[in-house]
Amino acid sequence: MYWASVSQMTSETVLVVGEEADTGLAGPGQPDGSVTVRHCPELASLYDELCLGEVDCLVLPADVSGTDARDVVRGTRAFFPALPVVVAGLAPTDVPADLDVVAVETGDLAAEAVAEAVGTALAESEGTHAARPPSRMETFLLSMFDQFPIHLYAKDEAGRHAMVSRHANDPTDLIGQSDLEYTELPESHREAAYRDDMRVVEEEAQILDIEEYTDYIDSHTLTTKVPWYHDGEVVGLVGVTRDITERKQREHATRRQQELLVKLAILSAHEFRNELQVALGRLELVEEDPSQIEVIEESHEHLVEIVDKVIELASRERRSHERRAVWLSTLAREVWDSLPTEDATLTVESDARIVADLESLSLFLQILFDNALEHVGPDVSVTVGTTDEGFFLADDGPGIDGRHDRVFDAGFTTEEGNTGFGLFVARSIAHEHNWHVSVCEAETGGLQFGVSGLEFDGDPAL
Repeated sequence: MYWASVSQMTSETVLVVGEEADTGLAGPGQPDGSVTVRHCPELASLYDELCLGEVDCLVLPADVSGTDARDVVRGTRAFFPALPVVVAGLAPTDVPADLDVVAVETGDLAAEAVAEAVGTALAESEGTHAARPPSRMETFLLSMFDQFPIHLYAKDEAGRHAMVSRHANDPTDLIGQSDLEYTELPESHREAAYRDDMRVVEEEAQILDIEEYTDYIDSHTLTTKVPWYHDGEVVGLVGVTRDITERKQREHATRRQQELLVKLAILSAHEFRNELQVALGRLELVEEDPSQIEVIEESHEHLVEIVDKVIELASRERRSHERRAVWLSTLAREVWDSLPTEDATLTVESDARIVADLESLSLFLQILFDNALEHVGPDVSVTVGTTDEGFFLADDGPGIDGRHDRVFDAGFTTEEGNTGFGLFVARSIAHEHNWHVSVCEAETGGLQFGVSGLEFDGDPAL
């Protein structure tokens, strides 16, 4: 039986996905040709065929180059909800209840059962956007997905990929699947991405410029996701993810230079203060020309004020700095990687997205990491995790024997040769941003710093 007999209407087009097979359908110009068949040899070209050509019915084998036809249907349904679809080689009992598709058990495209299914689908169809010439807007969007050198994607209301740009992934790897189902990514990454997707769809939230670090490929990305509206209703989301690894590497180099300058400024100011204090002490021995003593004292007091100002400028972060959302794990690993931590280990116990001035929070973390490295040793183990109001940072060192109330005092140190100003600066940064920082004994026996009063972007309990 020829597919040409499935409809007596003219100008109807059936698109068959997969390697070209003998369907027995008469082509255009043949006497009995009432149906035109077009073949789409590979799944990656499906959206080009649907967008750029007119299609009245889509025919899929149950497996298209390793991709389940049901996933393909879910992807195309997001854009062409009324397009009739016939799947050959799929039992009707294997079709999910929420999926409108005609399943035919035989995989032989020339079989009568397939022809009857296509004929019925065409006869019952009330028309679809795919059965008309594309608009300029559609071809414009298709060009973006085909050619832009960034990762663009659209997902339906269940977070399943409906369309993916060709830049970062083969679209066939993701179409019809949510991030939870894409097992090529680590589970924690997939779960976090899916939570964000559902937040965009269910709460109509906009997730803008979120920086993420993927440790297993050492990659930094910047992601934005916004709701996809159709007829005033949210039908999914659209997103863009850009690789910013090179930019982050430049930022890391700049941060390391800035941190070195901060350390030098604090150390120099501290040493300068020591010399001044010595000089002030020796003033007591000056007996000649007493009238000069008052001048010297005033001059030294002025120098002390200058030193204090240097320390303040070196450690102070202005409130006008830009606040952005960042994953605690991403920023902690960035700062950790900028330090000499070859023999040390960092563990992120739990994660959350924090809204803060990234420069201030980076310097704050760097000081706490430095403190652990200096007081515990180069093989220290540091654990970072979230709390209801912020986060904690703990080490596995020996602690400080109950002197917790003094660790933030300027000049307090338990290490010979240490300036004792690091944690003082950390507390100053915290106060500048209305955070509260505390210290106690960790479960591992070392020090645990707690930071509260932070703002979270989304649910902090991840």
